[in-house]
Amino acid sequence: MILKYTCDNNTGIKFSSILTMYSRHSLEDTIVALATAPGLAAIAVIRISGDQAFEIVEECFEGRSIQDLDSHTVHLGYIRSAEEQVIDQVLITLFKGPHSYTGENTIEISCHGSSYIQSAIIDRLVALGARPAGRGEFTFRAFYHGKLDMTQAEGVADLIAAESKAEATVALHHLKGVYPRRSPRLGISSYISLACWSWNWILERKRWSLQIVSS
Repeated sequence: MILKYTCDNNTGIKFSSILTMYSRHSLEDTIVALATAPGLAAIAVIRISGDQAFEIVEECFEGRSIQDLDSHTVHLGYIRSAEEQVIDQVLITLFKGPHSYTGENTIEISCHGSSYIQSAIIDRLVALGARPAGRGEFTFRAFYHGKLDMTQAEGVADLIAAESKAEATVALHHLKGVYPRRSPRLGISSYISLACWSWNWILERKRWSLQIVSS
């Protein structure tokens, strides 16, 4: 899918370029990636999303059966390697589609923040059938499944990149889909972001007067 419209956000990422990356075929994959910043930390969060997310995690999670768990619940257990060795003690948070960020079945695995543990868990999930997610792919899926519109999708990236209260305020307006009547004193990058949001807002009001081309 190619969206012939571009608007830079504060991170320099074009959301339309993200749209161009992923085809309908890629939506059939179950994807996995680190959801927190890479590197050493107290904890890390690994997100897996897609039709097979529950089945894949079930294969390596020692704890209650995932199929029996309610949505939006947190559970303690262990992730095991192919050799049945414990990789880490983890908390899994379960979200059943369509009531998740992506609109798909999703699990977020909170593990200890060792770089080795992060990589070992992701490698294990990939070996069981998940595919490493591309840049912005979780947000693309949220957009594709109607969980976010384009303005909100841009707002996600802007909020992550915000380095001041003013930038965060603008990004939150993007994410909420609400046009800010009064703006705080902003830097030039925030005004550029706000101008991009305004253009997106006009396009949304015109019911997507942009060309979507299937490829």
